[in-house]
Amino acid sequence: MIHTADVDTPTQAAWLEAAFYAAYHHQVPVVLWRLPYRTEQHCLIDLSGGSHGAPPSVLDARPSFVVSPFVNTPGLHQSLCLRASCHFSTHMTTAAIEDRLGALPAALTGSIYAYLEGKHRRQMGQLPAWPDEPPQEKERFEALVRRAVRAIGRGQLQKVVLSRRKALPMPQLPPLSDWFLRLAARYPHAMVTLLYVPAYGCWLGATPEILASQDVNGIFRTMALAGTQPYDPAVPLQEVAWRQKEIEEQALVSRYIINCFKQIRLREFEEQGPRTVRAANLIHLRTDFAVDTRAVAYPNLFDVMLPLLHPTSAVCGMPKEAAMTFLQKHEGYDRRLYSGFWGPMGIEGESALFVNLRCMQYDRHKLYFYAGCGITADSEPEKEWKETCYKMQTLWQGLQDPGGPK
Repeated sequence: MIHTADVDTPTQAAWLEAAFYAAYHHQVPVVLWRLPYRTEQHCLIDLSGGSHGAPPSVLDARPSFVVSPFVNTPGLHQSLCLRASCHFSTHMTTAAIEDRLGALPAALTGSIYAYLEGKHRRQMGQLPAWPDEPPQEKERFEALVRRAVRAIGRGQLQKVVLSRRKALPMPQLPPLSDWFLRLAARYPHAMVTLLYVPAYGCWLGATPEILASQDVNGIFRTMALAGTQPYDPAVPLQEVAWRQKEIEEQALVSRYIINCFKQIRLREFEEQGPRTVRAANLIHLRTDFAVDTRAVAYPNLFDVMLPLLHPTSAVCGMPKEAAMTFLQKHEGYDRRLYSGFWGPMGIEGESALFVNLRCMQYDRHKLYFYAGCGITADSEPEKEWKETCYKMQTLWQGLQDPGGPK
């Protein structure tokens, strides 16, 4: 085995990068992440392959990373729980990182050191240009919006969230770790994640939306995030004007969360908002909810709320069952992890799951970018199409070389 004394002293970020590519090479589940407004980056490797089943309890102190697709059919156990065979972070010393890596098989640790030396590096592809959309894709999506508006007009739905994906050619392995670092630097407000699991492949995302979190003080949090428009630096956030369609869309999500509290007879919660918040080159309406689980004697509130919240009306629609039926019948593709959720649990006493919104998938020499938009009775097909376009480009622009074109 090669030791770090034999090479230039690697940075802590270099350890994360080497661990990711080594695990990816060995087809071992691995995830890198950086929480919103934090500087510490984490790496978790799971030698078990990722166990299928429900997310662990918030009361479980074992370090884990949970991954769930958008569609999680009861009884099929499509969620994954990555347990930490090895977990380290950029706040640890090199000696502590090497000590943790000692729990891994020799072949895997050997690959990690080889990546640090540069022996395993191969040429990686550059981010492709953003191609024009085929006219038939625009026509198809706008027709889907009109179909949804008609269903809402007939009273079958109140709201439905339509999505689509766009494929870009990528013949060579992307510089995924570089892209992870770029997103982490550019979007400090977002949960930034780079994930590889054999069941779902390789995903990279930056999302500002908390599905559910609970901190070391027992404070449970969730949020309603809906309504989208491009960010204009000339307009202060407090002066942004919102259309009635977007205000109502956000109110539907807030009411949905409040109804979840009512289902479990919880009345002691704090509500703040809605307010305008910025997420990169987009702005949204957001309402925050918080519960002191210690004060209300509800330590497992996180566990109870999670299945009620997902999928929220911000990614599915209302009523939930009718919206899901509409999507599965008409949307025309499998979202997989897009608009599902992921995040760490039991890491230093904290658990935080995020809705996987701004994300990209690498699979079979293609990059897939995903985006969606909430459809209500007032939706206009052309505007909804444009919303998906600039949502996709938000992530694509974040992956650009800082010195290159945007």
